[in-house]
Amino acid sequence: MVLRYVFARSGKGKSYYIHQDIRKALQQHQGEALILLVPEQYTLQAERDLIAALGSKGIMQVEVMSFSSLGRRVLQDAGGITRVVLNETGKVMVLKKIIDENVRNLTLYQTACRQEGFVEKLAELFSQIKQEDMDLAAMLDHCDAETQPVLQQKLQDIRLLYQAFNSYLQGRYLDPDDEVNLYIEKMPECSFLQGAKIWIDGFTTFSSQSLRLLEQLLSLAAEISISFTMSTEAQQRDADLFNLSRQSYTRVHEMAVKKGLTEQLINLDTFGADRFKTAEILHVETELYAYPFQTFPAVPECIRISAAPNRYQEVQSMACQLVELAREKGYRWNDMAVVCNDMDLYAGTIQRVFTEHGIPFFMDEKRNIMNNPIVRLILAMMNIVDQNYRYRDVFDFFKTGFSGMDANLYEQLENYALAYGIEGERWKHPFIWGEEELWEEVNTAREAFMDIMRPFEEAMRGRQSVTEFSRQLFEQLERMGTAQKVQIRVQELQEQGEIEQVYVMTQVWNLLLDMLDQMVEIMGDQYMDLRAYKRIIEAGFASYELGIIPTGVDQVLVGSIQRSKSRSIQILFVLGVNDGVLPSLSSNESLMTDEEIEHLLSQGFDLLPDRQRRDQEERFLLYNSLTRTQKHLFLSYT
Repeated sequence: MVLRYVFARSGKGKSYYIHQDIRKALQQHQGEALILLVPEQYTLQAERDLIAALGSKGIMQVEVMSFSSLGRRVLQDAGGITRVVLNETGKVMVLKKIIDENVRNLTLYQTACRQEGFVEKLAELFSQIKQEDMDLAAMLDHCDAETQPVLQQKLQDIRLLYQAFNSYLQGRYLDPDDEVNLYIEKMPECSFLQGAKIWIDGFTTFSSQSLRLLEQLLSLAAEISISFTMSTEAQQRDADLFNLSRQSYTRVHEMAVKKGLTEQLINLDTFGADRFKTAEILHVETELYAYPFQTFPAVPECIRISAAPNRYQEVQSMACQLVELAREKGYRWNDMAVVCNDMDLYAGTIQRVFTEHGIPFFMDEKRNIMNNPIVRLILAMMNIVDQNYRYRDVFDFFKTGFSGMDANLYEQLENYALAYGIEGERWKHPFIWGEEELWEEVNTAREAFMDIMRPFEEAMRGRQSVTEFSRQLFEQLERMGTAQKVQIRVQELQEQGEIEQVYVMTQVWNLLLDMLDQMVEIMGDQYMDLRAYKRIIEAGFASYELGIIPTGVDQVLVGSIQRSKSRSIQILFVLGVNDGVLPSLSSNESLMTDEEIEHLLSQGFDLLPDRQRRDQEERFLLYNSLTRTQKHLFLSYT
């Protein structure tokens, strides 16, 4: 077994080296598996880059995978799944149920557990505990009640919920993080991994769980090559920039030494080719975090910094530059990319302005689905019954576009309801207020609405099993012809060329059906009232983030510095280079404070990133982003 490390700073050709190494392996191919492992969100781009390097025929014998897709392949090959695997939405729904059942036994989180976002944060914390192989009992033993009373209470609540969650799953269901342990256990039984050649590219850090998976690969494969973005020179002026990569390399190296493996070090900094085509961008790569830094010896022509009075003007200015570069300078749209550190601040403005200017773009972000009309339809119907026909719930239902009522008619009905305070039981009786000539029309609309809601309200009364609630909800959707209406909407979107929205609408409808199936599978025999059932469904929807794949080839990539892993491009625009935005204020959004995280770290429990670690991650991400461009860098702020 040969373990090869490919070291280099950004832009020195690590991925290019790996692609050429794959090319050589293909030329000498004798049937062994050839696998390129990359981060989950980078698999599509990695396939495209490999096709560009090898041609479409070459990639047919190479599998581009993430760790999770490798795991699924392992289980296909070796078998072993005897339990239902929860998806992330199913996990959140189970956690919501566990919290509701144990809320009285909680101390510190008894009130907080009802707050929006708590379930998702708890799910994320449980994943961290499993991915980092943490022992909650040991954490509690190292937590002094006198010096850390709040942390001790938190850990006690977390352990109670964690044990209840795992007990509920025991023997029946499999958490996605536990599924990884099953991959690791089954890997020695997989014939395709024996003697495989594996390349690992694009990772900065590895969880403890990922390292155990990698350890298994080291025992099975014939060759493994791993790239690390880092300088091998400890005396570099920006050596601290590569601390995370260096720590990952050290952990892998220690495993290799224990196994007595042959290790090879390839340092591309000494002979690799720079991707940078201008001296200014090369200077950014070498000096961004160097200390003491060196100034550029001339006036930079390929880097521009601009100010704008507000975000709208900032995005407008950028859009005009993009159009000029495409139309007058001959650049393709996909030669250019836009990044920022806070997509929540900029996404809406970018979408509006780019659409106005006719700029084709792909927004590389996870989409929250709570505003999707299918989700709003489901929640509105349940809220109407649970909250007794509140005004806002009734008209949320109409505005989804799936009620079957003409927009002009429900707008007239809305005006009438506003004018005469129509809420609650009033919807169930003829309208007799206002001008008599309106009565027939608004009552026709009212009766059509009640024809939809009466059977649903009757079906959802009282305590029922989750199976029964789910069946009644599905039957209501069938009565309304919702599946057919979704299909009509999808066809309309296709005709309008809204391919991305076609994907979103289809995925959300499929998610709804999968979610109902999982609820029946996971908690079908559980009895509850409609409000509790609605809370579980709402938590499931809220936890889901929809990933979109690019629908075109020639588009401007727009993404966050944290998420986007774009290919090398010609021109990069960076928005929001304001203090507190880039770099950010390193906010901690976990269930633990920075002081509590640092205390656990001091006791040897590296569960969550502390402030220093988050700062290191952000500096490294910014360095990687700014060095994606080959020619030009445009920075702007407000």
